[in-house]
Amino acid sequence: MFVEELKAQLDEAVEELAPDARDLWDEIEHRREAGEKVDPTATEWFVEPYLELLQSERDGLDRVNAIARAYYEAKIEESEGWISMGEQMMSIISRAKELDPSLGINPTTGEAVAVLKKHGINPGVSDEVLNEMQVEVPMPGITWKTLEEAVLEFRPDQRIVFGLYVWKYIEEKKNPSYRRVQKLIADVATLDEERAAEEIERLRRQRGEDDPEVWQGICRMIDFEQSTSAGRSPRECIEENIDGRRLELFVALVDVAQEDELEAGETVIELTDEGIEESLALFDTLREQGDRAKEIVEELPEEKQRLFFASLQVLEVEDSAVLAEEIRDLPDEEIGERIAELENEIHTAVEEFYREIEERYAALNEGRKRIFEALTCEERHKAGKRPPSPDATFELVENLPDEEVRALQHRLRRVRRGLEL
Repeated sequence: MFVEELKAQLDEAVEELAPDARDLWDEIEHRREAGEKVDPTATEWFVEPYLELLQSERDGLDRVNAIARAYYEAKIEESEGWISMGEQMMSIISRAKELDPSLGINPTTGEAVAVLKKHGINPGVSDEVLNEMQVEVPMPGITWKTLEEAVLEFRPDQRIVFGLYVWKYIEEKKNPSYRRVQKLIADVATLDEERAAEEIERLRRQRGEDDPEVWQGICRMIDFEQSTSAGRSPRECIEENIDGRRLELFVALVDVAQEDELEAGETVIELTDEGIEESLALFDTLREQGDRAKEIVEELPEEKQRLFFASLQVLEVEDSAVLAEEIRDLPDEEIGERIAELENEIHTAVEEFYREIEERYAALNEGRKRIFEALTCEERHKAGKRPPSPDATFELVENLPDEEVRALQHRLRRVRRGLEL
């Protein structure tokens, strides 16, 4: 709790810094994150701009530095305590797995203690310490980069084992510690194909899933989610691990229907074999309708073509060819009125859409607004990077933990300073 209080004090003090003092502090943090041993008072890049600050600004920066020193010292002490406790925990788990192999590769401390007590063995630590061991406390030392690298090196069956455990943590609303995740990665990496298959089967029985097709779908989805989360493209994952009719539907959804690759991948993975066939049949029907509609629309006058495309945007059209035929036979005097009605509906929908965006944007704090702007900025479009949908962007920005918002703000400031130079 003491470490968390110091962190809150540090964040508050940093937010109160004047802009120039904040830039200096960001530079200190950037160098520290890069592994540099930072002594600001002995470095040229710090001393001159520090002396140019107003006295009140220097006082604020000195206060931040003092709180930061206390915070990092307390954090080191806490980490050392957790490392010692972690070693005890690993010893208990290792002994329990020897006594009961059905525990699997990554049991909790509570499960391991129960096995020891069942065999009449004293865990060797007090109940108070055992309670602390069973509280999952996130620890420093693992980054998303190292986690992604580990997952990408796994075989597909290893990714499935890892993903099933992650899924289990999520369902149980657990926040696994660094040491727990690190040990899980290490254990999964040692599994050969036979042991991985046994672990997948054990987890299947544990979940009580008896439908083979459903279980195959679960495993496919887990492999896909782990691979795409680790940085591989959805198309690459699909083309490598899925073939036949599922791959055919994926290609049709992405290349013809212009659906997002991630959404298309999830669709073809989740569908049953019967669902795949039904989707492909529907797709063929829609393609035939589209071909017929195209032939009709190409022969229509310009005003009727406008009406056709406006209707597609607003109406729920089951058969585009039937719609094209109806517009072809529509009296000319009714065309203008129909177009005006549809365009008014489109205009109203667009206004509502942007009003909702403005309301959600206004509800964000300043830090989250900057991140939203960076994700949707024009420069990303010019660079050829496809922006996420507004809904997806808002969902991401609104749910970011406060510490990640601060880290991203820090990175954005560094990037902007680099662009200005």
